[in-house]
Amino acid sequence: MLLFLLAVSGAALAHRYLQVYAPSNVVVAHARRARPRLRVAAGLFALSTALAASAFALTEWVVNGGPGSMNLVIIIATWDAFKFTFTAITVALCRAPSTRRKRSLSRPDDDASRVNAHIDLAGRL
Repeated sequence: MLLFLLAVSGAALAHRYLQVYAPSNVVVAHARRARPRLRVAAGLFALSTALAASAFALTEWVVNGGPGSMNLVIIIATWDAFKFTFTAITVALCRAPSTRRKRSLSRPDDDASRVNAHIDLAGRL
């Protein structure tokens, strides 16, 4: 039981350390904290494309006689590419409603015009 508690606490400590200090997690956390902009989404998508291309190139290198230890780098690059892609999609989707909301708020006569049109129609009857 003591060994189980030590293993769980060690895994939790390693997880927290990676969440705070791993470079890809720092980038994702910054993208989630920042105001959603299409520029951020485009940057994340470009980064994920570069990671996917590098993972593909490393895979070809390993297949053609490269060191097998590069498989770990390939897995991490592929995982980070997926993570950045999904974060870019999330940022882009969070941006979409805010642009619609700004457009609707910029029209000051939304509710007032409906009320006035109703009053005008009632007055003409």
